[in-house]
Amino acid sequence: MQRIRTSFYLLACLLALCSAGQARAEITVEASLSQISFPVDQGAMLTITVNGASSISNIEVPEIEGITLHNRGQSRRINVINGSMTSSLANSYLAQAQKPGIYTIPPIKVHVGSETVTTKPLSFEATAGSPGSSSGTAERSPEEVAFLSLSALSDHYPGELVPLRIKAYFNQQYRFDINSLPSLQ
Repeated sequence: MQRIRTSFYLLACLLALCSAGQARAEITVEASLSQISFPVDQGAMLTITVNGASSISNIEVPEIEGITLHNRGQSRRINVINGSMTSSLANSYLAQAQKPGIYTIPPIKVHVGSETVTTKPLSFEATAGSPGSSSGTAERSPEEVAFLSLSALSDHYPGELVPLRIKAYFNQQYRFDINSLPSLQ
């Protein structure tokens, strides 16, 4: 029984030391885009990374005219090296522009406990859509949930196996998970 109490006491002390070291860590925040130039029909990943925090109270994502940000989730990384613990949280957003142009994402405020830290502004360029693709769903009916575009990648002759490109476009109001390859019949 004494051995269990001693083990519990040592574990509690270790956790207290780790959390105290974590509380003293400087909290930094950084925003980054996967691409600084992309077509309007694709978009880029915006990642907001918070270092030195175990949780985030709130992220104030600003409303930006002409840009839509879709939340894609949060990931957490904890490193323990030689007794030194560091952690980081990353929130991901898909940034899509509604029309070509140069845009700036203003500083984003991140609330961590009683602290508020901000990112630096990010600029990017949205170019015209890819050739041969629909440049957006604005021409489509808003009631459509999804539509597919099917195209052959090269010229072909009868009886040949032909590689195809299938593009799926989904209404931004819905979330989809595609878990298998399509089956043509």
